[in-house]
Amino acid sequence: MTNEVANTIAQQLGFALRMIGAKNLLAHQDGLSFRIGRNSSGINHIKITLDPSDTYSMTFTKVPSTRQLCAGKEPKTVASVSGVYVDAMKRVIESNTGLYTSL
Repeated sequence: MTNEVANTIAQQLGFALRMIGAKNLLAHQDGLSFRIGRNSSGINHIKITLDPSDTYSMTFTKVPSTRQLCAGKEPKTVASVSGVYVDAMKRVIESNTGLYTSL
């Protein structure tokens, strides 16, 4: 079931994943997480989780570099949005990161 949910989320985002520079995609038990390209808000990690209500929860995080993590700096959650429907996922990504998800 893990890969099914992650694959579904990736298909729903489609080309938007390339537009935001998504890499290191990781399937979770109930969702998908990935790193994104540089943006004005400094967010570099997004986690999307499927909720029982058939909506999504999205967490936007600033994850420090490996060197900073070793020095004791912790990841910082910038925003968490829940109750996101499929057709609103791209808008939520754009509004939190400032990156465009379509041409």
